[in-house]
Amino acid sequence: MADTQNTQTNATNLPPQPPKEEVHGWYIASESFNMKEYLDKRIKGQLQYFNSKSSAEKNKYFNYQWTLIICSSLTPILVSVSESNLLGEKGLLHNMVYFVTLTTSFVVSVLAAALKTFKYQENWTITRAVCEMINREKFLYEAGVGEYANGKRRDAIFVERIEGLLAREQNQWLNASTNTEKQANKDEDKDGDGIPDSKQKKKEETVANSETEQPPAEQ
Repeated sequence: MADTQNTQTNATNLPPQPPKEEVHGWYIASESFNMKEYLDKRIKGQLQYFNSKSSAEKNKYFNYQWTLIICSSLTPILVSVSESNLLGEKGLLHNMVYFVTLTTSFVVSVLAAALKTFKYQENWTITRAVCEMINREKFLYEAGVGEYANGKRRDAIFVERIEGLLAREQNQWLNASTNTEKQANKDEDKDGDGIPDSKQKKKEETVANSETEQPPAEQ
């Protein structure tokens, strides 16, 4: 009875355990590493993410690309028809064709800029490649072949390789985002001074306003 009370007293006096932290769909706890949990949650979660991301980027790329091809092909045809005598005298029909021509031209410009800026094809190929590499490592690990033939270190090698793949993918995404921002600033910097024109104009306006607001010097 006394031992039971002492056990309960010790349990209540223990410091509170830190909560488990959720990272990419799996939980990191203070206890020993659980390989089954890593496979079931970390690997499965990453495969689901990259599969869905790859499918979404692929669908966006093909949908936008086909729309761009169709609209860019229709635009010169509509221009030729509107300038010819096929529609008879100018009237409502000519106005409708002219409006459709403007719409297709606008769609072509927007889609071309979107495909260049958001890089749907590049994102699709990168995410698909990462997904296939994770699947390959998982199959090799489960089969126990290659570097995973060593039963003592196979878990450590597997985790190291998977986390290396994920780290490289993240670095590629960060570099792509940085390059996109630099290219946008370069396109906007028409005077070649290294500062985007919008930022330079805003800086000049701020300096002009500060000079205007300064009180006159006392004589």
